[in-house]
Amino acid sequence: MKKILFMLFALAIPVLLLAAEPVREWKSKSGKTIVEAKFDVAGDSDPETVYLLKDGKRFKVSAPVQTTSLGTPGAKAGEKRIITVNGVEFPFCWCPAGKFMMGSPMSKKDRYSSETLHEVTLTKGFWMMETEVTVGMFKAFVSDTGYEPKGDDLLGWTGVSWEPNSKCSWLNPGFSQTDNHPVTCVSWDDAVAFCKWLSRKIGENITLPTEAQWEYACRAGSTGEYAGDLDAMAWYGFNATPKGTSTEATTHPVGTKKANDWGLYDMHGNVWEWCADWDGFYPSESVTDPTGSSSGSDRVHRGGSWYLNALCCRSAVRGSSAPRSRGILLGFRVIRGQ
Repeated sequence: MKKILFMLFALAIPVLLLAAEPVREWKSKSGKTIVEAKFDVAGDSDPETVYLLKDGKRFKVSAPVQTTSLGTPGAKAGEKRIITVNGVEFPFCWCPAGKFMMGSPMSKKDRYSSETLHEVTLTKGFWMMETEVTVGMFKAFVSDTGYEPKGDDLLGWTGVSWEPNSKCSWLNPGFSQTDNHPVTCVSWDDAVAFCKWLSRKIGENITLPTEAQWEYACRAGSTGEYAGDLDAMAWYGFNATPKGTSTEATTHPVGTKKANDWGLYDMHGNVWEWCADWDGFYPSESVTDPTGSSSGSDRVHRGGSWYLNALCCRSAVRGSSAPRSRGILLGFRVIRGQ
C-alpha cells in the first residue's frame, strides 16, 4: 500500500527528502520531482512516512498532509496541508503568530510615504494559501454556485495594448491561460464571494488576509525589501514581459518561481492580491492584530504584478482600488484564521 501511495505522491507533487546529508531532489526532464530509490521494507512501520534506499543511504520521504479541513494549527512555519474540494486541491501553508516591522524605514530609497514603519503583533497564526487562487480553483467555485462575477468593465489585452472591452472576464482576460494560472479580472466582491463559498464547503472561516497578515506572510521572517532574490521569486516587469514583445505580456502559472521561507509562492509579482482592509493611513505606534481603516473608498491590494517594475513588488509596497475594480493585474489569495 505504501508503495502505491508513494508513487502517487511522487507524480503529483514535489517531495521532501530528509537525511543526514543536505536536502536533495531528483527531477525528471519534465520538471516533476521523482525519486530513483528502492523502497525500504524495514522502514515500513511508520504510518505517515515512506522510507527509501539510495546509494546505501536511507531517506525519509514525506508528503503534505491532505485533509478535508485545515483543523489544528501547524507545528512550524511553512507546514503544508491540502484541502480537496470538488476534486480541486487547495494547498495552504502555516504562518505562526509573531511580531514584525511593517512598512519601510525613511532611509529606504524610492519608498512611498504611505509605508510608515511600525511594529505589528499578530497574536494568532493562520493558514495562507500557498499560491494565488488559480483559474481552476475559481472555475470550481463558479461551476458549483452559478456565481456571476460582478464589477466594472475592464481593459482587455489586444496583444498590443489595453482597450476597454466589456467581453473580457476572468475566463477570457484577453490572453491565453490554463487552470494553473492565477485568476485575474476579479473584483474585491468576487474574492469575498469565493471566500464565503470555500468557508461553506469546508466548514471553516476562509477570508481575505488583512494587510498586516499579508505583509507578515510575504516577509516570512525577512526584513529587507524582498523576501529573497526577486528574479528567483517573482514574475515582474523585468522578466515576465520580454523587451520588444507584446504577445508575451501575460500572467504566468503559479508556483513556478522560488517560494519564500514559509513555502508561499508569488508573494512578489505575478498578480496584485486583494486584502480585506480599506485603504487608510498606517499608525506610527505599535499595534496588535490590526484590521485597517473602518471605512473608505478603496480596498488594499498587495505584491505588485507581472507587468510592474521591481519597486512595485517590494514587501512593503501598498496598492489600492475600488472594490468593484477588475483588471488583468488583479487577483487574490485567501487565509484560514485561527
